[in-house]
Amino acid sequence: PGACKPTAADLRVLESTKAEVAALPAEQREALAALRAKVLEAGALSPEERQCLQEWSICGDVDGALIWYLEAAKKKWDAELAFEVLKESLVWGTTERVNYLRVAKGLSAEQRVVYAESWPQEFLGVDENDRQPIFLERTGQIKAGAMSRSMTLEEMIALYVESMEVKRRYLFPRLSREAGFRVDRMKMVCDLRGLGLAQASPSCLNYIKKMVATHALGYASAHTGGVNFIYAPWAFFKLFNAIKSTMSQDMQDSCKVLKDPVQLQEELPRANIPTELGGDLEMGESVFENGSDPGAKLKQLLADIENARLLLEKGRDPLNEMHPEGGGAAPAAPAPPKKGTKAQVLEPAPVTKAPTAAKEKKAHSAPKEKPAAKPKAAPKPKPACAKPAVAPVAKAKKEVTATKSALPQPLKFLATILLLIAQFIATVAAKVVTALQRVLSSGMEDEMRQLQALKSELQSRVKALTGAAVGA
Repeated sequence: PGACKPTAADLRVLESTKAEVAALPAEQREALAALRAKVLEAGALSPEERQCLQEWSICGDVDGALIWYLEAAKKKWDAELAFEVLKESLVWGTTERVNYLRVAKGLSAEQRVVYAESWPQEFLGVDENDRQPIFLERTGQIKAGAMSRSMTLEEMIALYVESMEVKRRYLFPRLSREAGFRVDRMKMVCDLRGLGLAQASPSCLNYIKKMVATHALGYASAHTGGVNFIYAPWAFFKLFNAIKSTMSQDMQDSCKVLKDPVQLQEELPRANIPTELGGDLEMGESVFENGSDPGAKLKQLLADIENARLLLEKGRDPLNEMHPEGGGAAPAAPAPPKKGTKAQVLEPAPVTKAPTAAKEKKAHSAPKEKPAAKPKAAPKPKPACAKPAVAPVAKAKKEVTATKSALPQPLKFLATILLLIAQFIATVAAKVVTALQRVLSSGMEDEMRQLQALKSELQSRVKALTGAAVGA
């Protein structure tokens, strides 16, 4: 339900997956057939879950999606375990995912800016060998504290879910159509420079743990193109060990800690590695397609991704609205490339954006635009960017007041301490004044009067402090 008629490019992707399945070992083909039969059983999936599976199938390639889950299971290519992972993922996709996308829709432009600045990522283009997109994450510059002051944990995760949905439902299908085979993985380079106690703080760890758990539920295999960590300090191992248990085995196997950034050249093409990390890519350029102006093509792709987000927010299909193609017989499909070989690349169709989507994008980019009104179904309205700290502070004050009235014993202890301090000050002051009086000889009446006045003042202040302590 809701699926569009496959385009010629989609049919090329489907034919490529058929060739991929035919080349699988017999045991893996049997596992795929068993999982396919399980999914088709009456009552195995609800209508909403089937719709979610269709949305997550790249170019309508359901077999490709099932392969995704067969590889994400704890025991790879086990149909029973894969169905458990698939079912859990689809239940999440029809409940929590829907809520997260609703929450993301209600966030303001200011909150989105804070999120982008606090979780810095850059796009490094597309690997010319397997057509997988590559992203650079400045993990050492994560500012979870800044995010938490501007939005709740639920809102932070909502923006992460939104970004992954755009990749899965727009970027992956677009790259698949252009490549002629299924692209459902991405690569990540995590620059850990600057990683320290701030990233190992409870607020940062809580966010990362929740994000990884969410990723495992909805996007388990998306990062298995490879995650390469560079410049790993001591704090990284504490952080990684804390979140490792929430990762799938496939995800753990995809992670590599590189001792030297030069080793990146063994994992990625030099054309996709920034010059600061020993590669040839000047930041701001792209290798999305070989051409005379790669920087312009990167900007176009990033603009398309943002436009796709706006269309998804409206419940529309960004791929077919932004890249309309006619159906028809599919030409021969290329097989997915093996590692180390260059993929055959189709020239992408000209981008034709829907007028409505363009207007939405223009409106979204306005500097002072207010966020869209939140749907009535939302549990409660979200505060503006500058206001989230107010309510927690007021709540904290109420909690402190309640704690004071509920804990009399600690207050009695505090009052006793204040009283002892007052008595100690009084004793010391009296002894100091008396000693000075003895030392000073006659003929210094003015100094004596000043000391006497000082003694009286000290006594009166100590008396007031003592009275306050006793009253407390």
